Amino acid sequence: MVLTPDEPAGVLGVDPDGVIRRFIAPRPAGEPPDRLSCGFTGIHVLEPEVFPLIPAGKPWEINRQVYPELLARGRRVCGFVHHGYWREAGSPAGYLAANLDVVAGRAGGLAPRPGSGTPALAGASCRKPVLAGRGVQVGADVEIGPETVIGPEVRIGDGARIRRSVILEGADVPAGADLDGATLFPGGGFSA
Repeated sequence: MVLTPDEPAGVLGVDPDGVIRRFIAPRPAGEPPDRLSCGFTGIHVLEPEVFPLIPAGKPWEINRQVYPELLARGRRVCGFVHHGYWREAGSPAGYLAANLDVVAGRAGGLAPRPGSGTPALAGASCRKPVLAGRGVQVGADVEIGPETVIGPEVRIGDGARIRRSVILEGADVPAGADLDGATLFPGGGFSA
């Protein structure tokens, strides 16, 4: 299990050697985290012998059923405490925030590859940082940025304004659109 240190809502008790000693989730309200309290990133690395503990054909929750079963059987369950950048990105808001952290340089050592397709935005008024993929088509009087990610093959209509947003590959931004803090999917679906 990949863990995050000093997680205020920590759900795992892990010793200094990375061995998970107990699951604390959910921690009772008002109980302060102990010095071994870590959060879980959702990243697992499993040995093949774990899979038989997961019954076929019915819902099963690895964190609430498999790991506690392993601990109850005296098996060693370990966690790696990652001290670098990590952000939950399993929701539209988290996905947007993670992309904006990377493009703005707030994600530790993670950084976008410079210049990948950005010349395609030459006709737009851009406020850095902006990251754009290849094949972007930009209409007249378009304003982009700051903190904006434009995927490959995106089409941006005349007069569109895009700030603090992620436009996914192949999406169409309508003429006159005003996007701020949005994620736009191909086919016109978006989350703000």
